[in-house]
This record gives sequence, structure tokens and C-alpha cells, in this order.
Amino acid sequence: MNCHDYITADPAVLLGKPVIRGTRLAVEFVLGLVAQGWSEDEITRNYRLTTEQVRACAAYAQERVSQEKAFATGFVRKGHALVFATVSGETPPQDSVQQTLDETREERAALASNVIFGVL
Repeated sequence: MNCHDYITADPAVLLGKPVIRGTRLAVEFVLGLVAQGWSEDEITRNYRLTTEQVRACAAYAQERVSQEKAFATGFVRKGHALVFATVSGETPPQDSVQQTLDETREERAALASNVIFGVL
């Protein structure tokens, strides 16, 4: 099945959100019903859709999610931990990541130099 046979986006319909062709039912709405636990049969019966239309919504969502990419763009300090900050769909700026790593190394070296080792 090609989900694009059943799903379309038109700026004049629901502000361009993807909808089931020939309806004003947004893919997002149908997926919301599925997330709420509605069965395929309940959706087709209540909204006069075909099984193929409902499955096209799921296929469309899967296609969109599979196209997403997340890259590390730097670190964010949370307490004593460093956590990667990400931006979806963009290539990570390597110089930003390297600069953050260098700053972290410098901070660790400064902390280590302040530790006094001694034997009692």
C-alpha cells in the first residue's frame, strides 16, 4: 500500500495538515483515536472510513517518523551530569561539540588541581 494514495495535504484544508483524501479527517486525529484504544473496526464504523484509509494513517506516521534524525549539538549541564542536547533533522555543528568537550576537559582539570591528596 502506498499511503500517499490515501493521504493528502492541502493548505486550504485544515491549514495544510495531512488528511485522508476526500475527507476533513486529519491523520493526527485518526492516530489519536488509535492511541486512545479505538479498534480499527470502531474507527471505520464511526467515521465511515475503509480499513485501507486507517492503515494509511499509520503508514504515513511510520514514514514520517523514519525520516526524523537527531544529532548531538552540544552538552547541557544538569547538576553534575552532562547531557547531549539535540536538534532534529539538522547536521550537528562539530565545532560546537568540540568546543564543549574542550571546555569540559578544562573544567575537570581545574577541579582535579583543587583536590588535595594526603595520607593521615
